Amino acid sequence: MRRILLFSIFVILLSPVWALLASDIIDVSGKWNMTIIMEDGREIESALSIVQEGEKLTIIRTKKSGEVMEPCEGTIKGDNITWVEIAIMNETEIEILHRGKVKGDQIEGEIELQGSPYYDFRAERIKPKSIPVP
Repeated sequence: MRRILLFSIFVILLSPVWALLASDIIDVSGKWNMTIIMEDGREIESALSIVQEGEKLTIIRTKKSGEVMEPCEGTIKGDNITWVEIAIMNETEIEILHRGKVKGDQIEGEIELQGSPYYDFRAERIKPKSIPVP
């Protein structure tokens, strides 16, 4: 009887861990190189830093010039990633929606300004450099 009770307690305590391990949440946390493809074919480079808590994302984009944008919120559901960045253009605040699909260490998607498709983007995860072991 005592074994059954201990086993039941063990199963109950580990249930949240098993649920987390069995979830479909893709890990997108870390550093990413992002390329925005302009209509004329020019490419604009920037860096993303993504912090992930379950499906919730906090994303900070750094422009190639070094300018750090305000942190923005996003989500990851399955392989779909979205986030909204707020920018000021001509003294007007606009929403920039990023919507993409995660494929391993890559993200491909589109950027919408005020609800209209505007640019495509792609991002690639920056892998940590391994230190050779002598």
